[in-house]
Amino acid sequence: MKGAHGRILWVDLHSKSFREEQLPDEYYKKYLGGLGLGAKVCFDNIPKGADPMGPDNILGFLPGLLTATPTFFTGRVMAVGKSPLTGGWGDSNCGGSFPPAIKQAGFDGIFFKGMSEKPVYLFIDATTPALKMELRDAAHVWGRDTEATEEILKKECGGKVLCIGEAGEKLSLVSGMVCDGGRIAARSGLGAVMGVKKLKALVIKGNRKVDLHDSDAMKKLSSGFHKRFNRGFVLSKLNWGVILAGLVKFFARVPFSIRNEAFLWKQILRRYGTAGGGAFANEDGDSPVRNWRGSSWRDFPMRRALRISDNSIRKLEKKKFNCFACPLGCGGIMEIREGRFKTDRTHKPEYESTTSLGTLLLNDDLNSILEMNHMCNLSGMDTISAGGTLAFAADCFEAGILTEKDTGGLQLRWGNASAFIALLGMMIRREGLGDVLADGVRVASKKIGKGSEKYAIHAGGQELPMHDPRFDPGYGLAYEVDPTPGRHKIFSYFNAETMNIDRMLMGKTGSPVVLDREKFIYTGRGEFFALCTKFTHFCNSAGMCVFGLEVGADIPVFDWINALTGWNMSRDEFLKTGERIQTLRQAFNYREGIRPGDFRIPELVCGNPPLAHGPNRGRTLDMKSLVTDYYKAFGWDTASGRPSGERMRALGLEREEAQL
Repeated sequence: MKGAHGRILWVDLHSKSFREEQLPDEYYKKYLGGLGLGAKVCFDNIPKGADPMGPDNILGFLPGLLTATPTFFTGRVMAVGKSPLTGGWGDSNCGGSFPPAIKQAGFDGIFFKGMSEKPVYLFIDATTPALKMELRDAAHVWGRDTEATEEILKKECGGKVLCIGEAGEKLSLVSGMVCDGGRIAARSGLGAVMGVKKLKALVIKGNRKVDLHDSDAMKKLSSGFHKRFNRGFVLSKLNWGVILAGLVKFFARVPFSIRNEAFLWKQILRRYGTAGGGAFANEDGDSPVRNWRGSSWRDFPMRRALRISDNSIRKLEKKKFNCFACPLGCGGIMEIREGRFKTDRTHKPEYESTTSLGTLLLNDDLNSILEMNHMCNLSGMDTISAGGTLAFAADCFEAGILTEKDTGGLQLRWGNASAFIALLGMMIRREGLGDVLADGVRVASKKIGKGSEKYAIHAGGQELPMHDPRFDPGYGLAYEVDPTPGRHKIFSYFNAETMNIDRMLMGKTGSPVVLDREKFIYTGRGEFFALCTKFTHFCNSAGMCVFGLEVGADIPVFDWINALTGWNMSRDEFLKTGERIQTLRQAFNYREGIRPGDFRIPELVCGNPPLAHGPNRGRTLDMKSLVTDYYKAFGWDTASGRPSGERMRALGLEREEAQL
């Protein structure tokens, strides 16, 4: 096998034993690595009906097929397992410096089963011919935050570290795992799975390399891409935040908009990171406001949005942060100048974080957002879910469902940053009301009752990302139909435009001007969004960062894989791989009893009732038509969600079909 080691590592936390498994070459052609290979191994090894927080659940970590090879934007590692948050398929990925470590240890994935009685961490030393693997006592780092844990374990062992913090240890269903103090695989609640297994961290150092089929071709492809990528960055020095906010102020009031161009998005990412999109996303209706009930123009106008986006954030940035194999550097290291968490090193917040901890709460205090973002990084809590849960609590407080007696005297008024900081700390520590809220809005609303369910904004238990389907219905469809619901980087019109899906995969030239009404056609869209899904999951399995796909430099991902492996597969064959992976994830959910209506997004988010003010005023989405067309495009039954036997057999999933 060229391009992969051909083996995975099994770690039994109960017996403290290790087992290496050789995988057939055909697995890699069918599933690549990362998400795809993880889905295959988990489907085969997690028993039907397994308790996500029990010993039968498997937690896997897999780099992409292209990770740790001479390529760009391929520094992602995927965490996989059964989600305790949704009860179905769970996955999440992160960047940073950890992703190549598993490949460098000589494995294509590491899977944990069973549960340890005491806190442990996995240590692998693959820098010598004799591979060293140990489960070591983690008592001295249990209870430590992610930064302290990483620092201690690096001093002890060297290598790269991925760990959980207090949220994962206390089994918060909205927790993830963290590397570099701020790169977090946050969604699906897999940090809680790591916590219940008493697995504090993975610590890996290695120098193993995979064999390349044609290293010269890979280097040539990478060199050509890098040259294309570096063109035009002189424009990144322009003040894009102010320029775009002004343009959007106009386009949000007319029935058409400018296409989301990858070239422009690249400038924003280089200068600001994703937080550079905050002001114009708020102005054009992309950002949800006041727990999805408000409008930007009335409740959170641009002057407030500018306080927590682009230049306001950039002026606090001390240096850029690049993940492994990343030439862009959209991340950054910043300082918090005031407050309890004053520090000279914290990660720059993403757009999702500035919006969930800012706009969604009517909070324009940037320092408080930095502080809450830092708290989430240290504890390993998902900022999207944290912000969504705080907004749920604020709505309940305003409605009188929660009182000061419940909150411990906190005034959960919109925009009250100090109260939100205090409540977030209670969630992380599971104290008082924070214990009720620590597992997200679905669990909290069931515990609170009193009609609080109408304020719980989620899909299947997963809090929704900070992109409003009333602005881009593609997001709403992805939130509802993907086997990991409530996800914003599967597909949308924005993603499709910045990835140049029309030109790259459909042979069409996109128009520079987009009529708003085109986004709100609800029939005949299934094949298009299915194509986007197939490409996205193919890339997730290759280890690609989505931002590398959105920079408009014709990234040669298909050619890279063929040069790496020697396969000579066509683009359509690779897209079929993406379809196979999506179908297998859906089959996992069907086997677990999850049905289409279980992930339905709230009527409020669909515009029922429609907003009376702002850029999304009057819009009501026809989600039924979108969902029906999507299911048909994949060959899934629209009533049960079951993938058809004919389609599964065409994808080579006969064995998996027999288990449904």
